[in-house]
Amino acid sequence: MLKKFLFLGVIVVTVVSTLLTACTSTTEEETTTGGSTVTGEVTTPGGGTTTPGGGTTTPTTPSTEPQYGGIISFVFGHYKANDYFDPIISAVGGWVGNVTYDKLISADWAKGPQGTKENPFTGSHIPTKWRAGGLAESWEVVSLTEMKFNIRHGVYFQDKLPARGREMNANDVAYTFQRGQQDPRFTAYGSYDWNDPAKVKTWRDLAKQAGRSDADMDAWIAELKSINYPFLASSYMIATNNYEIKYRLFTAYSGIVDIGSWLFVLPKESATYDMNDWKNACGTGAWIVTDSVSGGSVTWTRNNNYWMSDPLHPKNKLPYADKLRGIIIIDEATQLASIRTHKIDMLGVAWDKVDGLKKSNPELISKTMSPTGANVIFMRTDIEPFKNVKVRQALAMGIDRQAIINDYFRGNAIIDAWPVLPSNLAGYTPFAQMPADVKKLYEYHPDEAKKLLAEAGYPSMKAEVVIYQSPVDQDQLQLVVEQWKSIGVAADIKVVEGATHTSLIYGGTYPSMIYSYWGNGSPQSCWGWAHGGVAGSIYNFSKVVDQEAVTSFQKWSAITDEEEASKLMKAEYLRQDALVWEIPLPTQVGSRFWAPYVKGYIGELNMGLTAEMGTDELFKFWWIDPTIYKQVTGKTIK
Repeated sequence: MLKKFLFLGVIVVTVVSTLLTACTSTTEEETTTGGSTVTGEVTTPGGGTTTPGGGTTTPTTPSTEPQYGGIISFVFGHYKANDYFDPIISAVGGWVGNVTYDKLISADWAKGPQGTKENPFTGSHIPTKWRAGGLAESWEVVSLTEMKFNIRHGVYFQDKLPARGREMNANDVAYTFQRGQQDPRFTAYGSYDWNDPAKVKTWRDLAKQAGRSDADMDAWIAELKSINYPFLASSYMIATNNYEIKYRLFTAYSGIVDIGSWLFVLPKESATYDMNDWKNACGTGAWIVTDSVSGGSVTWTRNNNYWMSDPLHPKNKLPYADKLRGIIIIDEATQLASIRTHKIDMLGVAWDKVDGLKKSNPELISKTMSPTGANVIFMRTDIEPFKNVKVRQALAMGIDRQAIINDYFRGNAIIDAWPVLPSNLAGYTPFAQMPADVKKLYEYHPDEAKKLLAEAGYPSMKAEVVIYQSPVDQDQLQLVVEQWKSIGVAADIKVVEGATHTSLIYGGTYPSMIYSYWGNGSPQSCWGWAHGGVAGSIYNFSKVVDQEAVTSFQKWSAITDEEEASKLMKAEYLRQDALVWEIPLPTQVGSRFWAPYVKGYIGELNMGLTAEMGTDELFKFWWIDPTIYKQVTGKTIK
C-alpha cells in the first residue's frame, strides 16, 4: 500500500541547491539564474581539485569537479520533523529518516538530469525503470505477489549504539518490516494477533470485502504459520539467509516494488532502544546525527564509512559536505531573510514571493517546481444532493479556474493537478488533451451548470464547506463560493482548527463538503485511496462507491507491463473525472531557490516513492564550491 498523508498546515517542503552564474536545465520546469530564464544546457568554467575524505584546496576559479567540505544548511520540511527520529513513522519520520537511514531501492542518480537525462526527477514517484539498488543491490519480481531482494554486502551501520558499526544484513531488513507492521504509523501497518479470534475475524472480513475466498484465506494463513510468522498480516518479509529477503503479498499488486522497498532499515538491536530519541538514531545513511534541538535544528556529520560512491564520479565516496544542518523556521519572512543573507543555502518559496526574491537576490538560482499534491473539495457523495452526479458536475463547471489562476495566483498555479500530478508520467492526461466532455468540467460553464442543477431538482441549493486555517486556501475557497452564487449555490465557509479538520475528514463526519490539500504523489494514489480502489481506504474522503473503480484497480494491479498499466490508468481516470467524485481546484506552484555556491543539484525533487521518503536523500550528492562561497559570503570554508 502506498500511504498518502494529509497536508494540513503551513508545511514548507524544502530541498535544493547547485551552480553559480550558470545552471543546466534538462526538465520542463523553468530554471533561472540572475533572474533570466535558462532553457538549454549551460556549462560552468572553472578548475580546482578534490580532496577525498574531507578538506579542500583553494582554487582561484569556480570548480568543475566536486569538492569535499563545508556545511549545507536548509529549512526543515516539517515544523516538528526532529521530534520524529524513528523512521518507522512513515509520514513524518521520513523527513529525517532519509538523511540517517537508507531504503532498499532508490532512484538511479545516473539516469537523472545530471546523468543520462532519462528522467527529470521532478515527481515524487520514480517509475521502476529509473530506479537503482540501495541496501538491496538487486531485486527480482518473482510474481505480483512475491519479490526477492538481494541485500548488498559490505554496508555497515554507523559506529555508535545500538549497532556499533556492524555489517547490515537481511535479518535487520526483516526485523524492520515486521516491527513496522505492528506500528499504525508505518505504511505497511497491519498485524493481527494469532491468539485473538476477534482480530483474526476482522482480517478475514476485510479480505472477503476485497473479494478473497475462504480457500484463499486458509491457504495464506497456512503459509504464514509454516514460516512461524509472529502474527497474521496481508504481507510478510523474512530473511532466507543473511543476504536475501523474501517478500510476499496476499493480494497481487503491480506496485509490489514500491511497497516492498518502503522502509528505512534499522538494526535489530534497536528493539530495546527508544528510536525516537535522536541520540539512538543509527542507520546506514550518509549522515550521523550529532545534535538536535527540539523545535530548533538538527545537525548531522559526514559518515566517513558510508558505502555509496557518486555514480557520476565513481572514485568519489559520498557525501561531500562535512556537515548538514536542518533549521526549523516557521515564519515565512524569516525564511526569506535567511536565504537572502545566505544563512541557509536553499529554500522552497511560495508562488507569491518568487518575483520579489528574484529582484532582491539576482545571484540566486531558481526553478519553478511541480506541486506535490492538489487542492481539492471533497463531498459527501453518500447523501443528497452530492449523491447526484449532475450536481457534482454543475459545481465543477460553476468555477472559473482560469480567472483564479490569472487574477489571484498571478499565473503561478495549474488547473490539472488532480487526479494525477503533471510530474507523474504514468496516468497523466494534460488538460489540453482531455476529451471535450471531461475538459469542460475543468472550464467555466455557468449556464450549463444551472441547467444541470435544475435537471437534478436543485435549481438553488445551500451547502457548507469546511476548511482549515490557511489564508491562501481560504482566499481561493472564498473566490469559489462567490462564483457559485452565479449558478444558484449558496455555500457557507466554516474555518476550523487543523485537529478538528483532520477529525472531520478522516471520520467522514463533515456535513456536506470539505476543502483539503491532498498529497497525490504516486500516480495511482487517487484511484486506489480516494476513489475506493483499495477496499477500506481511510482516505476515501468523498465516500466513493464505484465498483468499476475497484474492478479496474484490481485489473491494473495485476499488469506487469508499465506502458499497458499507464494506458489503463489514463482511461480509467478520465472515466472517474466525468463522475466528479471530488472538485479539483487550481493548485499553486512555487519555486526552489538555492545559493550559487551549492552545486550537484539542478532541480531534482526527490529520490523516489514520496516526498518524505526521498527528498532529503538528495543532500549526499551536493557540494560547496569554495571559491564561489568566498565570493558570495566573504568567508572561507574550513
